[in-house]
Amino acid sequence: MADKFSVEDKDKNSLAKDVPSPVTISKLTPNTVYSGWLATKNDGDAMLTIPDQTTLPSKPSMTLTAGTKQFTANVKLATGDGSAPITKAVISYKNGDNDAKTKEFDKPMDLSSLVVDGLADGTDYDATVVVSNASGDSGASDSVSVTTTTAS
Repeated sequence: MADKFSVEDKDKNSLAKDVPSPVTISKLTPNTVYSGWLATKNDGDAMLTIPDQTTLPSKPSMTLTAGTKQFTANVKLATGDGSAPITKAVISYKNGDNDAKTKEFDKPMDLSSLVVDGLADGTDYDATVVVSNASGDSGASDSVSVTTTTAS
């Protein structure tokens, strides 16, 4: 007979009861740190404190504001995402059929003002963003477009 496990949260609420491994916990909030969980083997022999777990961030959204030889991205986390720190944001951008380029922002303090510079004036760009936390990467945002302004 396969081993079965039960999992409780820090408040002793049952998250899973007598289920085989791997145990899946549903209805978690994306981009949230969960701590203080305890797993118990069904025969009562073993108890394990589960280390802090962080759920992946949901797919973000982004708007772009044009500038001369640059654009500024305003990245919004999905509604309902929790408060796990975002450790990285990567903006992928390209113009026309050219290969995509990326700009990485490590530990961004403000997701509303990520500047991608060194671009051509008066040029159309398509961009997406992926955000990351301690557990990994979100899905890519929907693509958005911007045309850089021309210096006067």
